[in-house]
Amino acid sequence: MRRLLLFIVTLTLAACDGGASKTKHALVIGIDGLRVDALQQVSTPAMDVLIADGTVTYEAIAGGELGTVTEQRTLSGPGWSSILTGVWVDKHGVEDNGFDDARYDEYPHFFARVREKNPAAYLSSFVTWGPINDDILASAEANAAFSPQDAGNSAEGDSAVTAAVVAHLAAETPDVVFVQLDDIDYQGHRAGFSPMAPEYASAVETVDSQVGEMVDAIVARPTYSMEDWLVVLTTDHGGNGVLHGLQSDEERTIFIIASGGSAVRGRVVSPGPGHTAVPPTVMKHLGLEVDDAWGWESEPFGL
Repeated sequence: MRRLLLFIVTLTLAACDGGASKTKHALVIGIDGLRVDALQQVSTPAMDVLIADGTVTYEAIAGGELGTVTEQRTLSGPGWSSILTGVWVDKHGVEDNGFDDARYDEYPHFFARVREKNPAAYLSSFVTWGPINDDILASAEANAAFSPQDAGNSAEGDSAVTAAVVAHLAAETPDVVFVQLDDIDYQGHRAGFSPMAPEYASAVETVDSQVGEMVDAIVARPTYSMEDWLVVLTTDHGGNGVLHGLQSDEERTIFIIASGGSAVRGRVVSPGPGHTAVPPTVMKHLGLEVDDAWGWESEPFGL
């Protein structure tokens, strides 16, 4: 508990200093298949700290707007595409976990937009589910979003991803880091997407500790007092039974957390936006303008 209390104090003090002379950074953590009720019921002390130090919604949406051209299946391909491109299926074109019809040339990974506005930006992506880097991130590379200093990594398992992120934050100074953790979704498919399923609940607790490791790595940076970090967490979908992909409340209803940085402290938003809000939220924190021509669906969340 001492570590978590230290984080509350240090992150809040850094933000209260005004941040005018601080360099802006963002850590975006995508937690695959984490249902809202599990976040609320399972012991998640690290994420609880982030919630207390920011804005949260437990009523955000995956799956687009029902009955419109934006409605999409609550699968990982469409979900991560929307989180990372800021648009729904009618624009990004990803209808399932195949990417044959993706229109990332028109609607690329938001890293391409960050680099468009800040050519010197240092961008990093560490994921367990390989298609995020192999397919979605490739759109950012095609749009000149990556440079030799950037980090892209697909690792074997959440523990390896977490270790890679912690090492990266200790050694480098990235402007934006994206992380995806997958084991909660894996256990949901095995045991059920429910906080009542012991395997699923245990996976939630483990991922919470990994989130804590990454946040601790930020606070431990020797330059932390000169930095202004925003931490954003969300998920690509929920689950119903051992499946997801349809439009039940259990599959559609998700959370978004925006913490530290320029996030409003102690606020709960109801209802919330779609998870398409992630890119504009990061851009606003970084002080980068969003162009209307990009066609993004949401306003920034929680700032």
